[in-house]
Amino acid sequence: MRAEVSRQLLRCTLVAVLLAGCQPSEQLRETSTPSYPRIGNAPALVPSMSDAALPDFGQINDVASKKSAFFGFLRPLVAHQNQHMQTLREHLLRLNQGFKAQGGLHPDDRAWLVETAELFRVDSEEPAEQLARLQRKIGQIPVAMVLAQAANESAWGTSRFARQGNNLFGMWCFRPGCGLAPLQRDEGATHEVAAYASVEEGIYRYLINLNANSSYRDLRGIRQCLRQQQRPLSGRAMAAGLTGYSERGSHYVEELRSMIRINRLEPWKRDWWGDQAPDNPCYGLVQVSVEHPDPILAEAPASDAAASGDLAASGDPAASAATPSTRPSASPPVAGSGPTSGASLALLSGTPASRSTPAAAPVSTAVHSATPGALKIATALSAAPASGVAE
Repeated sequence: MRAEVSRQLLRCTLVAVLLAGCQPSEQLRETSTPSYPRIGNAPALVPSMSDAALPDFGQINDVASKKSAFFGFLRPLVAHQNQHMQTLREHLLRLNQGFKAQGGLHPDDRAWLVETAELFRVDSEEPAEQLARLQRKIGQIPVAMVLAQAANESAWGTSRFARQGNNLFGMWCFRPGCGLAPLQRDEGATHEVAAYASVEEGIYRYLINLNANSSYRDLRGIRQCLRQQQRPLSGRAMAAGLTGYSERGSHYVEELRSMIRINRLEPWKRDWWGDQAPDNPCYGLVQVSVEHPDPILAEAPASDAAASGDLAASGDPAASAATPSTRPSASPPVAGSGPTSGASLALLSGTPASRSTPAAAPVSTAVHSATPGALKIATALSAAPASGVAE
C-alpha cells in the first residue's frame, strides 16, 4: 500500500515538473519581443518659454522707432522657437536612422514618436509612416516671414488680441473660453481668438500651426524644395504658401512680400529666381497669380482706396501694398477691434489689413482645421518637389 502511494506521488511530481518545465518556455516564445536600444534623449515637445511681456508699442509715436522696437522684441523669441523646431527635427532624423538600422524603436522612443505625431497631426499609427511624414512636416519658418505676419496681423503689436491675449498672428480656437471673443462675429459663430500665457507661447503655437495644418501644405512644399536645392529658407518664397491664411488670398501674400522688402527683413534682389528662372525646380511653387480685385480693396470707398494707394506708392515704409477694410468684416475679424481706413493706420496703430481666418488651438489641444469660409485663390503650383508633394 505504502509503495503504491509512493509511486502515485512520484508520478504526480514528474507531471508537475514536466508542466513547470514546458509551460514557461511556451509562454516565453509567445510574448517575447525584440529589445532595441534607446536613441539619445528625446527633447521636450513644449520648450521653455520666456515670460517677457509685450511692450506697449502704441506709446511709441515715431514710426522707425516703433518698427525697430517691435522687431527687436520678437527676433530672439522667434529664433528660440525656430531652434526648438530644428531640435525636434534633428532628433526625428536620428530616430529614423535608428529605426532603419534596428528595425524597431525602444518603447521610450516609440512613445515620443506617437506624441509628436499627434502634435503635428499625423494620423498614421505605423512608425515608418509617422517618421516619413513628420520629416516632411517639421522645420523652421523664415524669420522674415514670421516678423512680417506678426506686424500685419497684430497692427505692430497694438491690436486687442495681441495686448490681451499675446496672440500676434490672429489664430483662432474653437473651445469655449479658449481665448477672446471677437467684437464683430457672424451670427451663430462660436470661434474665439486664442489667448496665450505669453508672447513666446503664441509664437510656438503659430509655428506648430504652420508645420501641422493641412492648409499650409504648399508652404511646406516650398520649404522642402528649397532644402533639396540647398537654398536659404526665404520668407519671400515661402510666403507663397500662405494664400489660405487670409480671405485676401494672393493679395495677402503680395502684401507680406512688400513688408519684407520695405522693412529689409531679408536680403532682397529685384530680379530673383522666382521671377527670372522658370527652369528652377522651385519656380512654379512660388508663383502667385493675382488676377482679381483685392476683396477688401474692392469694398473700400473710392476716396479711401485712392488715399491708401497714394501712401503705398509714395514709398512710405508705414504703408502696405493693400488697403484694409473700411467697414466691419463680413467674416469675423481676428485682430483689432473695429474697421479702419488708410494702410498706415492699419499697420501701425489699428486693425491689421487682412481679414485672416487661420487655424489655432489652445496649448492643451491639437491644432484645428484652418480657414473656415476663407476665399480660395488659385495658385500656380505646377512644379512639385523632387521627392514628391510635401505633407
